Amino acid sequence: MNTSARRSLLSCFVRSLKRFISFKIVIVGIFAGLDSSLAQNWTITSAPATNWVSVASSADGNRLAALTYDGGAVYISTNAGGSWTLSSSPNGFVLGSSIASSADGSILAAAGIRDVTGESAGNTYMSTNSGASWFTASPFKSWSSIACSADGVQLAGACFLRRSFGGGIVVSTDVGQSWTFSGAANDGWVAVASSTDGVKLVAADAATGLVYTSPDAGSTWTAGLLPAQAFTAVGTSADGTRLIAASGNNGSLTGPIFISTNSGISWTQTTAPLTNWVAVASSVDGSKLVAAGGGSTALGRIYTSTNSGVTWKQANAPLANWTSVASSADGTKLVATIYGGHIYTLHLSLFTLSPELQIKPLTGNAVVSWLVPSMKFVLQENPDLASTNWTDVTGSPSLNLTNLENEVSVSLSPGRSYYRLRFQ
Repeated sequence: MNTSARRSLLSCFVRSLKRFISFKIVIVGIFAGLDSSLAQNWTITSAPATNWVSVASSADGNRLAALTYDGGAVYISTNAGGSWTLSSSPNGFVLGSSIASSADGSILAAAGIRDVTGESAGNTYMSTNSGASWFTASPFKSWSSIACSADGVQLAGACFLRRSFGGGIVVSTDVGQSWTFSGAANDGWVAVASSTDGVKLVAADAATGLVYTSPDAGSTWTAGLLPAQAFTAVGTSADGTRLIAASGNNGSLTGPIFISTNSGISWTQTTAPLTNWVAVASSVDGSKLVAAGGGSTALGRIYTSTNSGVTWKQANAPLANWTSVASSADGTKLVATIYGGHIYTLHLSLFTLSPELQIKPLTGNAVVSWLVPSMKFVLQENPDLASTNWTDVTGSPSLNLTNLENEVSVSLSPGRSYYRLRFQ
């Protein structure tokens, strides 16, 4: 069997006999460790130097959208930051604050904290064609953070208190065509994150200094058992179980990072250094985390964790005014923005595990699935591991927006079938 590093190191074995199905995982290689790859330097992209405030990534890490503070302009990359183009229409005369993306990068939500005069509030602008055109139907609010479901249909926006516009968290269930107030308090909210189905939310309230979670798309909210402080950023795994919350100030002008493994019922402070945290991002399973310190008026560092926040390592990225970070679903493609600077990326794909295959029965057939990767793989089948007769499985994979896994339906026939992923 070809054991090229470009081929998946994990194969799935499935055997069908009448109505009975058995499964077996076959290890065919040695896994490469992820930690060693974190020694790589972050790479500056060709995006112009400007006041970047937020960046969002598609599930595969190839489609990126970055938002500027001045004028709310959006730049798009379709090749993981290799090149950038200005969106066909900047998002109105607003001071940008936050941007979110659907899993495929087709739906974007760009939020503005107020208009360019600084007097009025802002809007959240929507694009359903990867930034080719934009519209807004949002209320005038000081939008500080925006999050969306994997399909881009459900959105949640955190808003500051500003004059008569009020704060709170506003939600939409129709791609931003209409908005309603959630059950969150009319406070100054600073950050919000969403599970892939849009049902589980986590948000930070500047008024109370607490982190809240919602199990029902914002209808009800519960405060986490955390010490009150200036939380600045929150993140979540795909299923909303593993959460991360970062503080910029716990009373000492620096703050810690906390994690939860039970949807916010309990929280644990991590070993991440106390600093001026401003942004966090998580892989789909919550195992790979990235956090940035800094902000528009202060310098900070980027740190990463590959074990759900148990340990952290400082990244080989410059000391800078970092404002935002984003991650691909598998955590191997990272992107970060600098206020008054550039956009940086870190690609770990060639140094990390190939996706792990899963298989399950489905109405007489089976579904082979794997987490949507940052590289392009093709599913192959072979009835005999002793041979090299691997053939491509017909049919394109479909993306399950609940768990962000590619899925392919395969027919079950008497005998054995082995499956693997081959890098294209």
